[in-house]
Amino acid sequence: MIIAITGSTGFIGRRIKAHFVKKGMKVISVPRDFLYDKHAILKQLQGVDIIIHLAGYPITKRWTAKNKRRIYESRAITTQNIVEAINKMDKPPSTFISTSAVGIYNNIHYHDESSEDYASNFLGDICLAWEAPMLQINQEHTRTIITRLGVILGRDGGLIKQLLPIFKFGLGGKIGHGEYAMPFIHILDLIRFYDEAVSNEDYQGIYNLVAPHIITNEEFTHALANTLNKKARFTIPVFALKLLFGKGIMTVINNPIVIPKQLLQAGYKYEYDQINEALEQIINEQT
Repeated sequence: MIIAITGSTGFIGRRIKAHFVKKGMKVISVPRDFLYDKHAILKQLQGVDIIIHLAGYPITKRWTAKNKRRIYESRAITTQNIVEAINKMDKPPSTFISTSAVGIYNNIHYHDESSEDYASNFLGDICLAWEAPMLQINQEHTRTIITRLGVILGRDGGLIKQLLPIFKFGLGGKIGHGEYAMPFIHILDLIRFYDEAVSNEDYQGIYNLVAPHIITNEEFTHALANTLNKKARFTIPVFALKLLFGKGIMTVINNPIVIPKQLLQAGYKYEYDQINEALEQIINEQT
């Protein structure tokens, strides 16, 4: 089996690539530049059995006009180019797993995968444009899966890598009132999903990749501090984060409440569905 992975040098991509290489599968890393070249991407993907599309310009970058264009093109345009390549193949891949985010939903309602209460903001628009090309694929030839990712927790990247130095010095704290939802998933549960999705043909459609246990930013803050045997006495004003990081910080603090209904119905068993267990494993792995 040959698996092509875009974004294989990123936080998630590195771990997923290493997982499948360890299993003895042939893994092709698709260069970022190829995703914007229709001829190059078609040539690169010929003969591939599985495509896992993870590439995307960092969403938490300050949302300048230039960065917003990069965020959009690295998601919507690259996905469209891959879909066009698949549709031109005499022998298309059996499975295409593309990425999206829980930011597609508004922060008013509870959401499972059937929800159409989408966010009316930049992130919501990006996610809709990101997912739209998937509808153009012939499902009889290529099984399609869209993963709507929550906050990924792992030892070597993402939010934990940014927060650990702060919390280790006892300077951690909740953001604002702390009641912001934080739909999370441990990186190991995420990898296990991809492993299952590649091999199990029953997996198809949209999946909210979050743990079933709903937590807030305040609960996460105290859990991380307790795991490190530290206190989290501070409150970080939202306006201060906006001044430092711009509107991109809203992807961290303005999350919707999301339920992984499809995964639960599929009988998927989480290894780290509780935030305390997830953080304890991550911190122990750090040391």
